Amino acid sequence: MLNNEDYSWKQYFGYVWYLLKGRRLRFSIYSALRSAAQVIAFIIAYYFGKIIDFLTSYSSGESLTNFYIYVGLIAFLGAFTVWLRMFSKQGLKTIAANLRKETRLLALQKLVLANMDWHEKEDTGSKIQKINSGSDAIYESLQKFMNEGIGILVGFIGSIVIFFILDWRYLVFSLVFVIIYMLGEHYFNKKLNYWTDELNKVKERVSGKIHESASNILSVKSLGLNSAIHKKTESEEDEFLRVWTIKTDLGQLKFKTIKMFAAVMYALFILMVGFDVINGLITVGSVYVFVIYFGKLKSAMDDFTNKVGGFISVKSRLGRVMMILGLESKDETNLKQFPKNWEKIEFKNVSFKYKNKLVLKNFNLTINRNDKIGLVGRSGSGKSTIIKLLIGLYEPSEGEILVDGRTINHYNSDSVKESISIVLQDSEVFNMSVYDNLTLMQKKKNGNLIKNAVQISELLPIIKRLPQGIDTPIGEKGYQMSGGERQRIGIARALCRDSPIIIFDEATSALDSKTESKIQSALDTKLTNKTTITIAHRLSTLKKSDRIIVLKDGTIVESGHYNQLIRVKGFFYDLYKTQSKK
Repeated sequence: MLNNEDYSWKQYFGYVWYLLKGRRLRFSIYSALRSAAQVIAFIIAYYFGKIIDFLTSYSSGESLTNFYIYVGLIAFLGAFTVWLRMFSKQGLKTIAANLRKETRLLALQKLVLANMDWHEKEDTGSKIQKINSGSDAIYESLQKFMNEGIGILVGFIGSIVIFFILDWRYLVFSLVFVIIYMLGEHYFNKKLNYWTDELNKVKERVSGKIHESASNILSVKSLGLNSAIHKKTESEEDEFLRVWTIKTDLGQLKFKTIKMFAAVMYALFILMVGFDVINGLITVGSVYVFVIYFGKLKSAMDDFTNKVGGFISVKSRLGRVMMILGLESKDETNLKQFPKNWEKIEFKNVSFKYKNKLVLKNFNLTINRNDKIGLVGRSGSGKSTIIKLLIGLYEPSEGEILVDGRTINHYNSDSVKESISIVLQDSEVFNMSVYDNLTLMQKKKNGNLIKNAVQISELLPIIKRLPQGIDTPIGEKGYQMSGGERQRIGIARALCRDSPIIIFDEATSALDSKTESKIQSALDTKLTNKTTITIAHRLSTLKKSDRIIVLKDGTIVESGHYNQLIRVKGFFYDLYKTQSKK
């Protein structure tokens, strides 16, 4: 996991190189071509100096052959530079665009695979901001390298090398200029790095608040939370403005200080060159060449100052998304597929702690194939935790879950989830048509399954009322539908998947008793060849369960058939009586 406080430029370049996997050779070739285009500018300046020397020493009647050669070379090299620059630029831009796409997809995959402990610590808006900002950062990193980084590097290295070849005095002057310049950059950039990271953190919090409000807009409007939400978001926006101001002021101070130093050094260089001309050490053409070369060095340093803020920004943003890309995920390469003809699932001495609270204590349960199991207990007794452990959202703190004697961790998690369908109390529906919502988990569309699922879930009357029938879009989070209608879609979707195990977690809590009774009757009749686990808010819906597991404080206190548990007059009976009075 990345610690942003220790996030160095070395790590940043390492991350970029890591993400370039599979494209490194092409990236290197295009970068070399882009660098060659920059180097040609030095050659053109050299021949321009030759033209100046030729013209200043030219006498009437002398041959113009060299003049034409120099002009021709400048024209050819100039045209070739344009082509080379555009060719390499397009190649690097295509690589950058593909990397942005793949970074987003990889980040989404990592999000899905990340354990729930991590998700519970991160706001959804913060995750979205990290992914969007970070994936754009990898694109901008290559864009900035292509448009600015290569020019800065070639301008800096090229000027130093040429001065080394031409005159050691100019080399020493240039090195003194560069060393002092870079010390100033280091001093300011260290502070800018810190404030850029702080700015991105605040931006993620702001994004989290906005996303929270937008995704819960129904509750915000219904409960009149507009003012409260506005206050919380405003405080984060004020903090964003404060940090932005500090960062901007620091950037301005750095810009003024370093640019003034560069201007003074440029004037001193011209003074130095002027004295050399007066003393007859260099020609007039050489003056142009030397000034151009030092100008390129100064220009490279100026560009570094102008653009380093952008590099710091993309470095920080890429570091933020690497917190997601760096999440460890289980290597499932050699894991087996969940057995199609499994016989039994066992919870063996399973305990589970959530935030230091023991939710399940030495829990033991055997589920045989085609069993109809009911789970009952007051809120917080551990019912939903059992389901979350079974589908792999959490790992047991102690004990294990076995499938035909083998730990469930022996099987590929995707195959486990394909074998288990779950209908939650708050059934999630997506911003697509009813049909697409139902078939979302189907690998291959099956018309008969869809038809049966619609009938069993009592969804047909709802579909008939919709303007476009089953093809009607139902809006984000299904706000156009009631809670009961969304639950029916959830039930139908689970049935469409045709998994051997189906879990109903308070799946009919929002339905009226008549509709619930119809659906329950259809489920009892049609799912004889399925294993079902039902957490029900109405105990009467469990009458046909093979076994009802009664939980209290994370342990099983009773187990048996519905009528048997009523006759015993234990904890289940108390729950029954309490419900009967309501």
